[in-house]
Amino acid sequence: MMSYRTIAVLVLPGALLLAGGARAETRILFISDRETANSTYELYTMRPDGSDLTRITNNGASEWAPALAPDNHRIAYVDPNVAGDNLFITDLDGAAPLAVGGDSGKALSVQWGDDDTLYFLRETGSSGSRSDFQLWRINTDGSQAQQVYDTTYRVFKTGNDSFSIDRQNERVWFTAKESFASRPVLIQSGPLAARSPDSIFDAAPSFVDHYDVAPSPDGTRIAYTADFGEGSHALYVRDSTGEASTQTLLSNVYVGDPDWDPTGEWLAFTRTGSSTFGARPYIGDIWRVDADGLNITNLTAGTVVSGGAAHANVFEFESTPLLLSDLTGDGFVAFEDLTVLLAAWNTMVSAAEGNLVDPEGTVVNFEDLTVLLSEWTGPAPGAGPAAAEGAANAVPEPSALLLALTSLCSLALAWRPRRRYG
Repeated sequence: MMSYRTIAVLVLPGALLLAGGARAETRILFISDRETANSTYELYTMRPDGSDLTRITNNGASEWAPALAPDNHRIAYVDPNVAGDNLFITDLDGAAPLAVGGDSGKALSVQWGDDDTLYFLRETGSSGSRSDFQLWRINTDGSQAQQVYDTTYRVFKTGNDSFSIDRQNERVWFTAKESFASRPVLIQSGPLAARSPDSIFDAAPSFVDHYDVAPSPDGTRIAYTADFGEGSHALYVRDSTGEASTQTLLSNVYVGDPDWDPTGEWLAFTRTGSSTFGARPYIGDIWRVDADGLNITNLTAGTVVSGGAAHANVFEFESTPLLLSDLTGDGFVAFEDLTVLLAAWNTMVSAAEGNLVDPEGTVVNFEDLTVLLSEWTGPAPGAGPAAAEGAANAVPEPSALLLALTSLCSLALAWRPRRRYG
């Protein structure tokens, strides 16, 4: 079914408020190819209980291995179908992707260091089920691409699509063979400011391959998948010190790419019905489980993405009302002030202030102001304060919340459709 997102424009004495409902919301970002004719992966979000499934991109490209920026609005990803520089950035609004460019080369996966820096695994070679990679970083504008760690690493392909940056402790976590010839695949960690990792965790037991390591929000635990030689790839959590005795089994079969919720209480991950034996990343359904192994749930079963989902990212963001004053100095707030805001958006509104959230959880930003101006049916530009009093945009079926506000001030609603299910 089609659903809609709104901006409520409240014309108050001396100011205009773009209200999105100030509150925090947790959602899961992931990818799926189930609705694309050419098997490309598009971006989706849903609530932690699997409801409100929403597709946010439909551009014919593959948004593989997505990662949320620290601001929880921008998304970096790699497009595996692009031969050269294949790092891109979009946002939760589904805006047209921007190529990072520069000298990124063929990236296998990507993570954010800060709002302006990306870390990525750069492929240097591939043979059968294995890939060789180096850890690189690059600015989001494509400048200053450089190798971070001196070593070239090797891992099975299921392990090169996911690594993690612990921004709180300024460390990187990844998995790789200790040497090209050795087995098994081990968890490695090191400072972002160094030239090599300072920790390589012992396998437990002695023969086991590790993949997809993810530190908890407070940095005290790590989640990862492990294969004990039978291709099962189970999900585990243990202390970030690497102490094997703290290892806890969360899910016992065919798991990939876990991610923690912001509280550290539960994880989302990919799970499917058969092993890939490390030859390729897991694609299946998005599941969640408590950090102690309880309450395991399939979130995408029976949905349009079932069987074709992967790369869960759990994130939280808060909507922020934006107060607009009389920018033109004509004594009242109306259409002209929105025009000024639109023209100077990049200099007047920061990312935190400008990205608002409507009651359905989608992002309200610059594009919506453009729609608002194009569909304005309130007082005409230059009509004066008297015309602004009590004027309302004639859009059918506003929400109950917005109806309650109409007694306080005039309203203008901008509607934009988004594909939503359920």
